[in-house]
Amino acid sequence: MLFSRDLKRNANINYLHQIQVSHFEKFIKQKFHPNMVNAEYKAIWSFRMIIWVFFSIWIFKTESAKWNARFSVYTVGYGQAAIMHCTFSNKFEGFYRSNREPILVNSRVKVLDGEASSKILEIDNLQESDYGNYTCTDSTGSDTVLLEIEVTIPSILSPQKFVSGSTGFIQAPVYGKPRYKITWSYIHPSGIKLFLASLDSHDTVAVNGKYSVSTNGLTINNIQKADSGEYEVSSTTFGSRVSQKVLVDVGEKPTLKSKGPTLLNSTEGLDLFIPCLWNEPVSNETWKFESISTKFISTVSPKLYNASGLFLNNLSTSNEGNYTCLASNFYGESSLTVFLSKVLSIPIIRADSFNNVTTLPLKSFIISCASDGSPPPDITIKKLQPSATILKSGIGIVNYTTPIDEATSGDYLCEAQNGAKSSDGSVVVAKKKMTVDILSPPYIFKNLSTTKAISAVGLDLKFDCVATGNPIPYITFEHTAFHQAPIITRAKTTNISLISMVIKNVTKEDFVLVNCIAKNNIGFDEHLIQSKEVLKPGIPTNITLDKSSSSSVVKWKPPQNVLREKSIISYSVTICKFDNLTDFESDCTQLDETRETQMKLNKLNKATTYKVSITALNQGLKGETAVFIFQTKDAEPNANSALGSTSLDSGSIAGIIIAVIMTILVVVDIFCCFFNNCGFTHCCYEAFCSSKSTKYIPSDGKHNEENELKPAKEKLLENAV
Repeated sequence: MLFSRDLKRNANINYLHQIQVSHFEKFIKQKFHPNMVNAEYKAIWSFRMIIWVFFSIWIFKTESAKWNARFSVYTVGYGQAAIMHCTFSNKFEGFYRSNREPILVNSRVKVLDGEASSKILEIDNLQESDYGNYTCTDSTGSDTVLLEIEVTIPSILSPQKFVSGSTGFIQAPVYGKPRYKITWSYIHPSGIKLFLASLDSHDTVAVNGKYSVSTNGLTINNIQKADSGEYEVSSTTFGSRVSQKVLVDVGEKPTLKSKGPTLLNSTEGLDLFIPCLWNEPVSNETWKFESISTKFISTVSPKLYNASGLFLNNLSTSNEGNYTCLASNFYGESSLTVFLSKVLSIPIIRADSFNNVTTLPLKSFIISCASDGSPPPDITIKKLQPSATILKSGIGIVNYTTPIDEATSGDYLCEAQNGAKSSDGSVVVAKKKMTVDILSPPYIFKNLSTTKAISAVGLDLKFDCVATGNPIPYITFEHTAFHQAPIITRAKTTNISLISMVIKNVTKEDFVLVNCIAKNNIGFDEHLIQSKEVLKPGIPTNITLDKSSSSSVVKWKPPQNVLREKSIISYSVTICKFDNLTDFESDCTQLDETRETQMKLNKLNKATTYKVSITALNQGLKGETAVFIFQTKDAEPNANSALGSTSLDSGSIAGIIIAVIMTILVVVDIFCCFFNNCGFTHCCYEAFCSSKSTKYIPSDGKHNEENELKPAKEKLLENAV
């Protein structure tokens, strides 16, 4: 070590000498012309050396400030105190750095008085920034010394442990200046050193592949188990070398074997299990809980978890937060965080909403449903009659405005849900039913109530009155002759009253004007019913039938007690297949009513017995029923069916023959008339249209064909000539 320090001192002396020579060369170049310097370089060099020798002898012989240091070098270890003595012969001016800046005194740098004519510069906790030249100056001159920081490598804790796949940093700081090179090597189990990377004195970082070297240590990117082993760091200076070894162990920290979702929600009051199972052997496992609501972190009790996970019972909103499962081993710590974002509370429909309502008719009415729960539930309002219909939906509270009329009355349903589930996993739906009862005055349905009650003396007379209202109205029938409140028939699901009043065995005095009155505590309504006496028809008489195999015409006469000019009579006819042996009726058909006294029966089966029932009606009042039983014929034979023609009787055939003969005779006679001047037609023509006159008779009384055709006028002209 002493030898190395002597070498350092000699090197520093040479360094100072080089500085002085360089300054002298600069002085010569400034004073002389450059061409002369280049031409007489050797002579100038010899002269410079002679001047330097005498200058040095003069300096060393001069009495001035001087450092008490061997070879003008102080070598002190990093972090130690450097105590440098300076003796001066005249007035002391101070300590300076190489750049002629005065030394600033502070808590670490002190200037102390030494023995007579000496000063002490003390620098505590020496740092690399303190390296360099220091000058001691008095009034006669100055002396410069080099302060070195001895290169050292502090002890390193061994072993260093890293997680596989991470970035491993082996901290091994190298302190001291001047420093030549820092080298890192890997020592193979066989003893062979493998070079990793090195850092030169003028660099701050050196990179070689995944290895990075700095003055603080070695960085290994993506370190793996194969990188485990012994490493060596060495620093080389002028004439010396320091080194240190470190053992590195690379392993795996705990990893998860299985896990569930990291975002959860559950329902208040239920239990929850959060799984957390590790692969590698775990030396320590804990759980931490970070609450959302109160913002605090606590350690979960070991009673709530085991090697498989965490168990939470009877959840509430205070359980909302982050649950972190922590596991550590020899190589590091791993964690899994599960966020229980929401503990849902089961929705409950408020007691002060969606209650039964009874109200008078208004322009509009608000049906409101509100539900408590976390988060605020989704709400749906439905009308149940006549079929379930969604009216409005919303969140937390829903208001539905509806016009107030009779259709508004009925049952409504409010449903609320927010995703909260029961223990079986089904979604909890809160439900509440309400009934809206709209009060309304009575209203009599004219189309359903009797307007004209018709009957006959001795029969029953019936009055019908149908009314609606809320409350259900009470109906009475009133007249000066009586005041009667019949039994009310009410449907349970409606507000309608159905009332019938029957007067048995009516007399003429019972046919009066009746007033139907419907009342409730909201109002009333009334309807007049006119009763009318009609004649009850008797039984139809003289029923006859023109029958065939497929259709028949049934005929009858009106009842004997009915006068057509005073009564409106129609007939109801029913036909049924009839079995005489068993008196069994089947396939009955009600025919349309008719005012005629006959009815054609179509689509009858041949050789079948039918029963016809005929009832006379007088404005809806039925008389007695007449019954007629008949049997259809078998199919009648057709003589010309084989020829496909219709058969004719003998008279028709004779008439056809005579007509044909007469036609032939007329044609022949006409032909004879025009072409041969003969026949009956010609005779008639001659007799009536062409009688002989004197102009066609010859003068001699003889027949002359030439003169016969000449006109008489022409002959008279001849005689005139």
